[in-house]
Amino acid sequence: MPLDRNSYSGPRTGAFLDVTAKGYVDRVEVGAKGVVVARHARSYGRDEQVLDPLHYLATLERRPAALDHAPVLRDWQLPEAFDRLRQELERRHGPPAGARQYVRVLQLLTTHPLARVQRAVEDCLRGGEVHEQRIVTLVRHLVDRAAEASATEPERTDADQSIVTPLCQYQVPRPD
Repeated sequence: MPLDRNSYSGPRTGAFLDVTAKGYVDRVEVGAKGVVVARHARSYGRDEQVLDPLHYLATLERRPAALDHAPVLRDWQLPEAFDRLRQELERRHGPPAGARQYVRVLQLLTTHPLARVQRAVEDCLRGGEVHEQRIVTLVRHLVDRAAEASATEPERTDADQSIVTPLCQYQVPRPD
């Protein structure tokens, strides 16, 4: 999506739809059908590409070789555990099958936070049973445990909420 002579990426679900780009001081939001589908930090350069690797994960399912060739994916800075996972998957299952499994693990990042997926990857590597389906199961298990923990948390009382300063107490000076 072009805006101010820069290009911003959007997810595959927004392809071939009429989209609107809104430029704010600090960010650019891309919307389709009244829903924000992508959010990027604003770039004030010229002719730059602001790309989110998560927007390209759907394409990897059909073209896993793009993982090594597309600059947005090749230059993606992921934690070291992901590199070890890919090496181990390719060692155990061969380069093509290992790359496909690795792509499926990366696709978890579209619906789960990086910290959760990283923890599942590290647990899998520590256990020695390296397989994409095992990581998916571990991620689901972490989601279930988080849901159980939030269900057992005590509700906040009025005393807890009094610590938070109401927003109406702040005054912002008018711009000159």
